[in-house]
Amino acid sequence: MADDERTHIVTGTHQRTIVVADDEPLYADAHSRMLADRYDVKTVYSGAAALEAVDDSVDVLLVDRRMPSLSGDELLETLAERGATCRTIVVSAIDPSTDALEVETDGYLTKPVSKRQLTDCLERILE
Repeated sequence: MADDERTHIVTGTHQRTIVVADDEPLYADAHSRMLADRYDVKTVYSGAAALEAVDDSVDVLLVDRRMPSLSGDELLETLAERGATCRTIVVSAIDPSTDALEVETDGYLTKPVSKRQLTDCLERILE
């Protein structure tokens, strides 16, 4: 199975569900591990897999902007067109001051991020 087709789910007894979408497994898996003690986390490795993973049960989507086939920007636009209700946080190496997003998001973090940065951002938007 190709990396972009894999999905990793960490399920617990948490009340919030987070989808982490990043085509770089190193980042995707690290961000998922940072959150697994507080949230139910589903990790996907492509924009297309994220599009399939986001449904009404998802509270927050963490998404990288640069992914092949379906970029994070395109994913966010598609979800907005579909009326998705989840919150969105971009976690990207792209500096937003040099390349602004066309779609509104609830948060933007520049890689690399710490567990504290990630959880603080999530807690702020989930309040």
